Amino acid sequence: MEKHLLDTSLTMQNIIFLSIDALSYTRLGNSTESESLTPFLDDLSKKGISCANAFSNGQPTQMAFPSIFTSTLPLDCGGYNRGIKNREITLTEVMKRNGFYTAGFATVNFLGRFYYYDRGFDEFHEIYNIKRFWKSLSKNFFSYYVQLMKEGLINFEEFCEVTGKAVKASYKYLVLFCEEKNREIKENTFGYNPIIHAYDYSRLRKLILRELDLYENNPQEYLSKQFDMQLKYDRIINIARYGESPFGVMEAYINATIEDIMVRLQNKLGFGYSYILKKYDHFVSAKYLRECIIDWIDKRGESPFFLWAHFLDIHEGNYTSGKIQLPPISGSFLKKRVTLKRDEIKGHYNEYATRRAIKYVDDQLGKVIRFLKEKDLLDKTLLVITSDHGMEDNSIKRSGHKATLFYDEFIRVPMIFYNARLKPEKITNMCSQLDLAPTILDLMGIGPVTQFKGVPVYSSTAKDREFIISENNGRGPCDLKRKKINIAIRTERYKYIWSEGNNPGASELYDLESDPGELDNLSGNKKFKETLRGMDELAQKRCRQIRKNTKETIRE
Repeated sequence: MEKHLLDTSLTMQNIIFLSIDALSYTRLGNSTESESLTPFLDDLSKKGISCANAFSNGQPTQMAFPSIFTSTLPLDCGGYNRGIKNREITLTEVMKRNGFYTAGFATVNFLGRFYYYDRGFDEFHEIYNIKRFWKSLSKNFFSYYVQLMKEGLINFEEFCEVTGKAVKASYKYLVLFCEEKNREIKENTFGYNPIIHAYDYSRLRKLILRELDLYENNPQEYLSKQFDMQLKYDRIINIARYGESPFGVMEAYINATIEDIMVRLQNKLGFGYSYILKKYDHFVSAKYLRECIIDWIDKRGESPFFLWAHFLDIHEGNYTSGKIQLPPISGSFLKKRVTLKRDEIKGHYNEYATRRAIKYVDDQLGKVIRFLKEKDLLDKTLLVITSDHGMEDNSIKRSGHKATLFYDEFIRVPMIFYNARLKPEKITNMCSQLDLAPTILDLMGIGPVTQFKGVPVYSSTAKDREFIISENNGRGPCDLKRKKINIAIRTERYKYIWSEGNNPGASELYDLESDPGELDNLSGNKKFKETLRGMDELAQKRCRQIRKNTKETIRE
């Protein structure tokens, strides 16, 4: 570790870990982009330890973060259905044991208490719209098992066994969420934000407790009437926000109708995925999160702390702090739009929104740094910045759902470690999110954790690494009992994308030296027969390991 220090007279007392959702490495100004969207991040990259070949071990968010916080692969420990519940130890727990006061800011449900990301945090603040929780759980979990039952793949008893546990756990989580929000409101912990504070949490808590009682009195009868849990929860959340009076019911209906029309209209006009009227967003802006971070640090003072916060704006196409986000109306943009085919218009706008959102987040991060300088904290702080995954390149058309693809635009991510006393270094060897926690510990002079599978990014082990693994269990829940395992093996030259049950010829092989865009699948090319065989053996070996570990987890 010492070789990375320039000034040993200073002590890094604090760690600020900022994760940026959906930021691809290629978007940084010091990579292939001609125009820098990220001057702040570029500066940190040049002055700190920056990884040019860091990869997500799984994407999207719920598949990536187990590796980030626990240095284990996504499909270890029975998978990621409940986030990091079954992982042995987390980065945050290690920091707490070493005397750091720990605080976290989760801006999306997948990183909240329900998924056990509060492990090790002295303070854990969930600052997202609670409406998003059940919408996400219903879409990504509950509806999957409803469909299995409809197809006759599971019976009603099996359906109740799996979904009942999730329903009960979610209700208990929501009760705690309401209690925490009431405390924050009473103590005026953070500034008012309608996305978070527009609900009557006391009323919502009572409604959830009523549902929990109904479930516990007769679970099977309850579930037999609740195949559309989203509809059930929408009613509850609307009462908590608008009340039960005729006026409240009408207001809820009007808002739901406006939101639906707005989404449909935006899609029809090709304005992409970001809402024009920000009141319908389910996440807080980078500006609000930045204010929360600064306010928390200002109150905390100089005692050693570990702070984590997650910025969601790029993922959601948000590039404004205001109440309205207008689509571009410049002459050049509209002129270009007129020449595009209908299926190209959305990609054109999404590219615009993505670039603006990247610049917006970078600006907010710059303000955090200026605050740290003013408070004389920057030189005492290790600043760590990464992304959970990347985002599609709108110039390339991919088949399959983007949420689980393994192409480099989705899995190659930035990873930066900055402090004034660190020797600037660009790490060119392959590394992954498994290495993030071990690198933080090494830079802070904390001994290695045996349960962590990664190593410091600058270590000889990392430099000698032959490949990295990315993996997932497909869209929806992590159901290792019924669904295929998907694995990508990436070496410096090749990428192999494999799905369980497929023969090698049905998989994908890319030569990244001659085909960096991963457009020419070589799996059927006889010249690469030996390469294909070797990569396939690696994927098969990892799959067998997952299956073996899953059986052992179930027995336990």
